[in-house]
Amino acid sequence: MHEKATQFEILNRVDVGGMAEIFRARNTETGEILAIKRILPSLVGQAEFVKMFIDEAGVCLTLKHPNIVRVDQIGMMDNSLFMSMEFVDGTNLREVLSFANQYNFILPIHEAVRIAICVLDGLQYAHVHTNEKGEPLNLIHRDVSPPNILLGYNGDVKITDFGLVKSKSQISKTVPGLIKGKFSYLSPEAAYGESIDLRSDIYAVGIVLWEMLTSRPLFVDPVEMKILDLVRKSIVPSVRSINPLVPESLEAIIMKGLARDRAKRYQTAQAFADDLRAFLESIGNPASELGEIVSKIKPRKADDLPKDDAARAAATNESPAAVAEPAVSGRVVAGEDSLE
Repeated sequence: MHEKATQFEILNRVDVGGMAEIFRARNTETGEILAIKRILPSLVGQAEFVKMFIDEAGVCLTLKHPNIVRVDQIGMMDNSLFMSMEFVDGTNLREVLSFANQYNFILPIHEAVRIAICVLDGLQYAHVHTNEKGEPLNLIHRDVSPPNILLGYNGDVKITDFGLVKSKSQISKTVPGLIKGKFSYLSPEAAYGESIDLRSDIYAVGIVLWEMLTSRPLFVDPVEMKILDLVRKSIVPSVRSINPLVPESLEAIIMKGLARDRAKRYQTAQAFADDLRAFLESIGNPASELGEIVSKIKPRKADDLPKDDAARAAATNESPAAVAEPAVSGRVVAGEDSLE
């Protein structure tokens, strides 16, 4: 474990969750902007949470894939465990879907599909990842959901938060029947407290893709336990009944990913991604505009801009939003406000 926390200058807090908080920081030795994930001070004395944090860091330090957030080191900061990791300059899919729901905006079909492919590529890498002896770790993310899918201004898509990841080699075991993960993104077998495998991650990607193409949650209820019941029944409305622009061929792919019986689902993330790639090819593989969409939904602040862009904004009296606010190419299925 590295303990050289003094090399980081904390710039601002980005987010806080139930177990940890995220800061944007600068490496004072290299100048690189990084993210610092620090366990909440209130949890420092709780062995279970500390173990989960160390498990996550231990796994993530070995994962090197363009669609997984890179983790560089783990150490101590202000008497709390932290890990330093790649900073994805942009937003997360939860914010994009919240915006879409509020303004009746639906992501272009090819963008939603491309995001799902990137997530599946990262998961495939994790699912077949091995230790230094070449032995499979059988990693399962177990928390694939919009907050954990990061979208960059540069168009990058990366999975983060392996805090619930589980492998055969993990020392701290989950109590049988204990459900971990956001209820709305659980697989039916997870909702029943049964043993899970990589196909639960595949089901979660199916949910995320369904939601990107409809701009609404798939399983929702004010009462959490009722959400569990919905997930267990796994009644999935037709995507085309909500967004008729979705081709039948794509709906068939989504429904296979969301099969209640895991034996009827895609058996690997690779197979799911391959079918989505074939679909993209069938519609001409349109160019991605994801970076422009992210910039429109979350304009960059002057303090967050690269120096050249910030200087240009100051010289021309432009607002930061004007510097990084290209038009969104999208479609409104309902409502009067168009972002096209």
